[in-house]
Amino acid sequence: MSFPSGDGRTVFGQAGGGTSEAREPSGPPPSGGGRAQRGHMAVLVGPTAVGKSAVAQWIAERTGAAILSADSMLVYHGMDIGTAKPTPAERGSVPYFGIDCVDPGQPFSTGDWLSFVRRQLEGQNFSGGGSGVEPPSVVAPSEGGRALRGLIVAGGTGLYVKALLYGLDATPSDPAARARWTALFESGGLPALRAAVDANPAARALLPDSDLSNPRRLIRALERAEAGDTPSEGGRALRGHNGGGTSEAREPPASPPPLGRSFGPEGSGVEPPLVVAPSGAGRSPSDQVVSPAIAGLTMPRAMLAARIERRIDKMFADGLVEEAVAVREASGGLSSTACGAIGYAEALAVADGKMSRAEAAERIAARTRQLAKRQFTWFRHQLNVEWVEVGETDTPATLGPKVMEVWKRNGYLEI
Repeated sequence: MSFPSGDGRTVFGQAGGGTSEAREPSGPPPSGGGRAQRGHMAVLVGPTAVGKSAVAQWIAERTGAAILSADSMLVYHGMDIGTAKPTPAERGSVPYFGIDCVDPGQPFSTGDWLSFVRRQLEGQNFSGGGSGVEPPSVVAPSEGGRALRGLIVAGGTGLYVKALLYGLDATPSDPAARARWTALFESGGLPALRAAVDANPAARALLPDSDLSNPRRLIRALERAEAGDTPSEGGRALRGHNGGGTSEAREPPASPPPLGRSFGPEGSGVEPPLVVAPSGAGRSPSDQVVSPAIAGLTMPRAMLAARIERRIDKMFADGLVEEAVAVREASGGLSSTACGAIGYAEALAVADGKMSRAEAAERIAARTRQLAKRQFTWFRHQLNVEWVEVGETDTPATLGPKVMEVWKRNGYLEI
């Protein structure tokens, strides 16, 4: 793998060797001769405030890649400061997907996100194998023909990444069951939900230990158990339902299958992932595969806490309170999913005179630290991540090459 030199236009490189120098396509994709090769994808995860976005931006600017945001709060229009959304300048230099998908007043599930980005990515023109480009270029019509060499998935929403790699379970949502279990939570809190799950072996079997303190996941497990859903086996949902929407990612196998193993073919009644097997590997075009091409950023807890506090101070200085008020007025209130964005309730409390700015900042910091802890735990238990330690003196320029080395060792996904 090579790194930027000259005009800086280098690319990720390919698993199994080969050049990483970008070359412009020599012509249109060839026809026939099997399924065409398509763009490469790599994943970068980690807790909030660890620096994922800056590292992804650094790599994308130097490789010609686009970025797919895997952050459940960046999907909302107008919620920019409180979600640390990429700036207009950053989005002007790198094409982004998965940002500004919906109004804050509308709920937006993992299934909605997967469908949205599927439409975005399928609208791109992928050059075919034999075009002389390594890796193949992704030509984005919306970028005026600019060649995009690969896609970086970056974010801290584990369910988004999991759905992208493993697809979704096919159990549709049941509003009546959800309302009933939500009412139980509102009246009895987390202990009541835990007791209900413990009394229901089917619901307990659907939950990893890392989700036992997550009310939303407990409610979803109870809902799925009532619908007769069962745990996945080897990455495949055991109960299919054609045409049903869902917001739940299927459980992956204990260890993600290596590049080359496939599951979840089209027509199985299960929403497939977005990644497919490399061409020429003896699989049909409909086979869906996953790969451990996942890098993660981690840092000492005290260092992350200090970074969180600095970020909160900057958000307030940049106008978080004013943004929260504008979002409330424009959307008529936040949806059930948008209200999960940390900081907006506190900023509105400041605007309404119910909380001082110092009190709000302290509460935001505490909630953000709790979120970061949950994210660390989730990624370590749910996905096969190779971690890159972030030190005090590290910058995107020092971390970017380390992340790219992780991707090179583990192999790239195809989209």
